[in-house]
Amino acid sequence: MEQLRSWIKERYPVPVAVYSTPAAEALLATAGLCVVDFLRPLCLVNQLSVPMRVGEFSCRVQELQLGLYPGHSMYQPKPEVIDESLTQVLSVQAHRHAKLQALPDLVHYVQSESPEAVNPWYFKYQHRFVRLLKFTDHETLDHPVAGLFVMPADTSHPLQVAAKLLAPEQQLPLHATDSMLPIKDPMFAKHFVLLQDKAAGMEDGKALSNLATLSNTYGTANCSILKLYSSSNKGGAGAAAAAVTASGAVPAAVFQACRSAVVPGGGAGEPEHWLPEPPGGLGQALSPDDMAAAGQLLKNFCERTLLPRLEERIARLNLSVSTARKGLKNRLTRLWKGAAGDSGPPQDVSYPWHSVEAQMRCLADLAFLLGQYEFAVQMYRLAAQDYLAAPNSKWYAGAEVRGCQQLIGPTPAERAQVCSPVSRSLCSACNSSPLGKTVC
Repeated sequence: MEQLRSWIKERYPVPVAVYSTPAAEALLATAGLCVVDFLRPLCLVNQLSVPMRVGEFSCRVQELQLGLYPGHSMYQPKPEVIDESLTQVLSVQAHRHAKLQALPDLVHYVQSESPEAVNPWYFKYQHRFVRLLKFTDHETLDHPVAGLFVMPADTSHPLQVAAKLLAPEQQLPLHATDSMLPIKDPMFAKHFVLLQDKAAGMEDGKALSNLATLSNTYGTANCSILKLYSSSNKGGAGAAAAAVTASGAVPAAVFQACRSAVVPGGGAGEPEHWLPEPPGGLGQALSPDDMAAAGQLLKNFCERTLLPRLEERIARLNLSVSTARKGLKNRLTRLWKGAAGDSGPPQDVSYPWHSVEAQMRCLADLAFLLGQYEFAVQMYRLAAQDYLAAPNSKWYAGAEVRGCQQLIGPTPAERAQVCSPVSRSLCSACNSSPLGKTVC
């Protein structure tokens, strides 16, 4: 049970889109990294102490797991690409773990060995399968709630660069279906980052001037400077890189562990291809000081931009949902309409982000991501009634994720009592999904 709870929390981080200019990407390209590569090892942000109100519940956020993705990669690959990628996983795992000798006692082996030993291929397959199915219009838990907009600190016209990063052509494929909050909406948390390459001689005065310019437009709390290569000169695999290695460089495995396999055409939260690894390994010439600065950046982003904006967004969504769906009058109206009308054939349509159906799901998702599972369950149940009455099987199945909350939220003493409700929730989701009906 604990392993399942840990997997659920890992599966649903707070999604954040990262948009960066080519010049900003070039600053890290010499280390074999993109901006997302550099920040991903630091996505678990702790030592927070941010008071928040979620619905009628008050909490203090002390830790937050971020999911950082390149903005242009947040879409689902084509079905044939997904099938090919999953087949490749099975082929590789079969070649690695296949055994020709027969087991004398299969039942005893299955009962005595760990799941990893019995099915060593499954967890690799599960990870790839879940990742490739992200970013659909109805899986709103994967929709980004914030964005990091990155540019060099010595750019000549920071406001023009920021405007280009926010331009319509930067929009995600999800915006084409009107299922996601627009990036320019005030409720979409935005944080602007100026990358200052100390080894290249970027002046502090220019960086501070650009920071002031951005802060005057977007707010001081939403703008930061991130200094790179502060402990060395960028020298590839030469003397400078060797000096950093001698003084304690960041191991390449730190960055490699945060990468996932790419697929043709990109998507699923990864680029189409990774940058070639430099002679000094991934992250060459980067120091622990650079990583500490990046960690502080993400902490400031959570404390000053992300969590305050999410609290405001939750308050607005709760007011809208309460006006439209809560209260005795609204409940009686819904019961009367449900009894008077025929639900009709399934309508697996995508609800626009500003509809009350989408707002209920969004409110539940935000509460779930912030660990307020009791309030999230209430909202999922409220939304599920609308989706079931429509009927909209995809959205209804998504709302049945409340089974996950029942696994995460209760205390260990109470957890044994929720097995039956969890089973009902998961079976209901499986039976209501068009795909689930073929496999359940």
